[in-house]
Amino acid sequence: MKKEIKVEVTKDTYIYDNKGEVIQGLKEGEQFVVKLNNDTWKFICGEIVVAEYNYFGKIKMHDGFKLI
Repeated sequence: MKKEIKVEVTKDTYIYDNKGEVIQGLKEGEQFVVKLNNDTWKFICGEIVVAEYNYFGKIKMHDGFKLI
């Protein structure tokens, strides 16, 4: 089981607060390394879950991200 993965953003993704201000933004083409959260089995970048392990131990990528 991998403890970190390298991902690329395939579409712009933003997280907004209740006032409509951007908390976190990821632009298409950005690449980064994401570490596994051992408590949830999810790969989390700030406020955004980019991937997670499924029941069978395979990595499932979320929309807007790809494994590189």
